Amino acid sequence: MSNELIYALSSMGRVSFSRYKGLFKTLYRPESDEDETEVDHRNLIIRMLDSLGYFEFDPDAGKVFMCPPALVMMPTSGLPRLLLTGARTPSLITKVKAAIRDKRSMVRISRQSQAGDWLNLPDAIFLEAADIDAVRDVANKSGVFFSPGEPAGWKMVTSSVSINDIEAGLAFEPRQDINWEKRIFDTENLRFTFPKGTLLYDNMLVEYTHPFTHQKMHWLWRGKAASETNRDWGRYLALKYCGNNIVIYDESNQYLGVPLTVPLPKILARAAVLCSGKAPSIRRIDCTEPSIKNNSLFYIFREIPNVVAKMISKKTGQDIILTKIEMKRKTA
Repeated sequence: MSNELIYALSSMGRVSFSRYKGLFKTLYRPESDEDETEVDHRNLIIRMLDSLGYFEFDPDAGKVFMCPPALVMMPTSGLPRLLLTGARTPSLITKVKAAIRDKRSMVRISRQSQAGDWLNLPDAIFLEAADIDAVRDVANKSGVFFSPGEPAGWKMVTSSVSINDIEAGLAFEPRQDINWEKRIFDTENLRFTFPKGTLLYDNMLVEYTHPFTHQKMHWLWRGKAASETNRDWGRYLALKYCGNNIVIYDESNQYLGVPLTVPLPKILARAAVLCSGKAPSIRRIDCTEPSIKNNSLFYIFREIPNVVAKMISKKTGQDIILTKIEMKRKTA
């Protein structure tokens, strides 16, 4: 399915979110009948495809913008290895393969299925080359952007803003609560919930929904003052203020995990994905940490070096939880 979805979106360049929803409804089929009923597939897939570098989703503009096709460097201790990201059509893949045929002794292409976890995602296309000049030649002949050097994931994690930068940019000012539908980010249950009883506006993240446009807005409250903030960073700010740690890491397997309801901010998620070139798995995790409920759904990113895991946790204001990650599959 998702190959067809990416082909369709790539042929359009950019589409409204309503158009994306229509394409998704027509083209998306889960990988299997096994499903997680508490998961919103449409929003999960759009976050996954954004993290994989196929497109940029701008929720404020309500649009999906396809990224230019690119070959990005992957971490490797051997020959140069690259991932094809961005807009993709069958004709582009044909061009890449034709360019590789001229360099068949220097460049290899492989296609790896990302099927599994009851999600259906596009195949990952990798190139392995004898040297960088061969890759540059393939990129030039097929019209694909290529920038050699440091692995893309490492560039992103070092260049990403941190929670301290986000916090420094907050503009708190006295405000009155507004009478729109609202939900509160519950730092114990790690999800937005409708408020019950009297609200204590102290280090609290509130989601407001416009009654006509249904656009969402997020305010972080401190007493009677509030500042608008980004939804993803706002969750990590709320967790920082209450001292809850939810980022887990398995050093031996190089797995990095965050709860499905507290996804990494966009650039950090893309940095984590580009360590392996594959979408994160989704698993139920048992953990003894008090701030994490057993059997919670987690994103599990693979092939995350220790140094990258520590940078991601630091940038999100988290003390990393070292643990053995046993990825349980759903049972009947």
